[in-house]
Amino acid sequence: MKYPVDAIVSENVFWLRIMADHIKFIRGLLDPSEREVLTTTDTLSNKFDQLQLHARDFDSMLWHFRPNNDFKRFQTEVTNSMEELRDFKETAEELIKQCSVLSLIPPLLADHVRREAEHFLEILALIQDEMDDCEPPQIIGCDSEYR
Repeated sequence: MKYPVDAIVSENVFWLRIMADHIKFIRGLLDPSEREVLTTTDTLSNKFDQLQLHARDFDSMLWHFRPNNDFKRFQTEVTNSMEELRDFKETAEELIKQCSVLSLIPPLLADHVRREAEHFLEILALIQDEMDDCEPPQIIGCDSEYR
């Protein structure tokens, strides 16, 4: 791709919104007595809201650019956060199947949201491969005039 950031940012905006919605939906189906799980969902919800806003910032700023260090750091943060969310969803799915957590979440829904998290992680791996294939941006001129 000539400008891979265009597609990468669009994917991030789309999937981060879905993941943020999943967390909020899950939280709404939990019993209020599950305070520890609610605290975890609140933390993850805030994290994914911020990541989504950050992705939207990139969407408005980096159109038709190549990945830069800030964008690469952002992609690493998204991947790490997604791994954390996937682990949370896996644990939640197991707890729901074992009837160890009070919620209105059916096991099939828990399985669905976990699989979507895994799918986004696969997309992030493809994005990483695409970014690795990108040539580094060429710096025009010498920075000696700024010294």
